[in-house]
Formats: sequence, structure tokens, C-alpha cells
Amino acid sequence: MLTAYDSQMARILDTAGVDVLLVGDSLGMVVLGYKDTKHVTMNDMIRHTEAVARGATEAHIV
Repeated sequence: MLTAYDSQMARILDTAGVDVLLVGDSLGMVVLGYKDTKHVTMNDMIRHTEAVARGATEAHIV
């Protein structure tokens, strides 16, 4: 299991054979620039999970 927040990283990890991709609320700090994860909305999670799903064809997404 590795973390992916966008389709490009998901595609790279999927191609490398990673079997599970995690889209975690840490995307708030890593991608969106928040100080903590409290500001991450459900829409943020949905948007990034959809992007990961577009990039991965084999890996399971959590």
C-alpha cells in the first residue's frame, strides 16, 4: 500500500505493481497546503479519489 493523490502518481504506482493505493486526508497538508487535516472536505476527498481512479487500472483504491 502506498499513497497517491492524483492520476499521474496513481498511474506510476499502478504500473510498478503496487496493489493498493491509499487516498488519505493527509492530502490536505501534502497537496492543498493546509496546516492540518481538519480543513479537508468530503469534496476534496472525492475529487482526489476520482483522479486516482482514473490513473489506476489494476490497484485497489482505499
